[in-house]
Amino acid sequence: WLAHVLDRMDMLWEEEFEKGLGLPNPPSSYWRRQCATCFQNEKHAADLIDIVGADNIMWASDFPHPDGLWPDSQKFIKDQFWDISPEAREKITYGNAARLYGVSSL
Repeated sequence: WLAHVLDRMDMLWEEEFEKGLGLPNPPSSYWRRQCATCFQNEKHAADLIDIVGADNIMWASDFPHPDGLWPDSQKFIKDQFWDISPEAREKITYGNAARLYGVSSL
């Protein structure tokens, strides 16, 4: 849903609100600068990395909740991110969360 919402906000900004809101940049640029999202198991998540931004996505296992992916977390990571760059995989699986929450990654 996020890719659609970012696209829709930018379209409305270009068509209707660019001058009226006083926003010099499209809404998606503010979202990419200030926001992050997470997901657990989405079949097409890797397809949307370029749209949403690799710096703004965090993968979640939802541990220890019963609907979480543990103890199969590594399998889900492999299945979802087998064909993305190692840099993007590092950001999404732990780097972005470490940066956002101010903890050091190992």
